[in-house]
Amino acid sequence: MWQFPTFENADTFVDRLVKKGVLVFDALVETALRGAATELSPRTLRRHCLRATGLTSGAIRQIDRARQAAALLQQGVPILDTVDELGYFDQAHLTRRLSRLIGHTPAELFRLRERLTLSLSYKNAEFRRAIDRSRGAFKK
Repeated sequence: MWQFPTFENADTFVDRLVKKGVLVFDALVETALRGAATELSPRTLRRHCLRATGLTSGAIRQIDRARQAAALLQQGVPILDTVDELGYFDQAHLTRRLSRLIGHTPAELFRLRERLTLSLSYKNAEFRRAIDRSRGAFKK
């Protein structure tokens, strides 16, 4: 029986999945994400990626780019520089993507970068509480 993972034991959970053969590396998925040429048609490669991961290769790239943006913002890189560096169309595009995929706006990530370590694997409730506390401080 599998124990439901927590934030503290997620790495152990993943290691157990790998040892049991439930979680495996798929070279075709990596090929699809890199955009490298293969003998397979682009459609077949997209379908394989979707079946193997549950996500399209485009969705995986969007998630990766959002994680990169969040990391840059937490390092103190200004929002517009992050937009330019990662190829977002404009600040609104970055804001929509981060809000949807990370659960926080660029301004929230930039403003609270020194107070909290953000887990980019899911929408973090601890981060949301810190934002609510800071908003209360700004209202005073």
